[in-house]
Amino acid sequence: MDLLCATTKKFITIPLWFLISIYTCSSALVSAAENVLSNIAQTSNMKVIEQCVAEVNHYPDDALDTAERLYQTSVCYFCAGCEIEADNGSIFEENQKNSVVLDDTYITAYKLMQQAVELGSRQASYGLAVLIYAKDLSENKLTKEHIATQAVDNYKNSVDRKEKLTSEELDKGAEAIKNEAYKKQHELDFNTEIHVSLLSAAKEGHMPAQFALSEIYNRGIGVRPNKVHAYAWAATAVAQNPPFGSERRDNRAVDMNSFELSEAESLAEQFMKKYTDIFDRSSITVMR
Repeated sequence: MDLLCATTKKFITIPLWFLISIYTCSSALVSAAENVLSNIAQTSNMKVIEQCVAEVNHYPDDALDTAERLYQTSVCYFCAGCEIEADNGSIFEENQKNSVVLDDTYITAYKLMQQAVELGSRQASYGLAVLIYAKDLSENKLTKEHIATQAVDNYKNSVDRKEKLTSEELDKGAEAIKNEAYKKQHELDFNTEIHVSLLSAAKEGHMPAQFALSEIYNRGIGVRPNKVHAYAWAATAVAQNPPFGSERRDNRAVDMNSFELSEAESLAEQFMKKYTDIFDRSSITVMR
């Protein structure tokens, strides 16, 4: 379950991401999570973190390797022991602008997660991407798609007042503006490290990272939107646990033409053979 916790300086509050994703959970899980969050809200942030870290350190050395211990401790500082992989990348589906990530706990979580990444942990690569995404959200970052759309709107509004252009000329100019916006590293754009970290984990066969890559290519989170790659990574993830996630894969095909879909299915086959231990042809093809 996704319990990515937003915090205030003194108290851990119910995270907006949790409220947004809660509709996907069973009523039993929702009730349990609400009780946990209610208890946490009454306790100071540091006390919850200390308790979480103590629980991680309670495991004997042979139960957790160094990378896993670093990863689990990082999660404690980020969201008090929540399971950040359990949402299988769906955290990247929507922008939640009211999230708050504190600098002090974030820095500690980031450093610990980075150390786990350096030791070769693929789940830590995914976790690092989640941390950076959460931080960027709290700073009101925008997707490439959003930035490009704004640039095109500004362009159309400005040229309409200055000169008469044909529809074809206007569309051509808008496309050039959009392409230029995608190339730029904007102040309000998401950190490209999100993509780098997810790609690293996805190539190691990490299913949540593969689903997450599909989301960031679909929305343009730190990368130029790419429908073909969005579909291919979703299909690759589905192959590892069919039919789980097939609806997410199929949603990627909605706005694709037959050529794009054929290209995406071919790319999914390559990804599946290269980055998983499974090849399932039925997982590649969209349900029609």
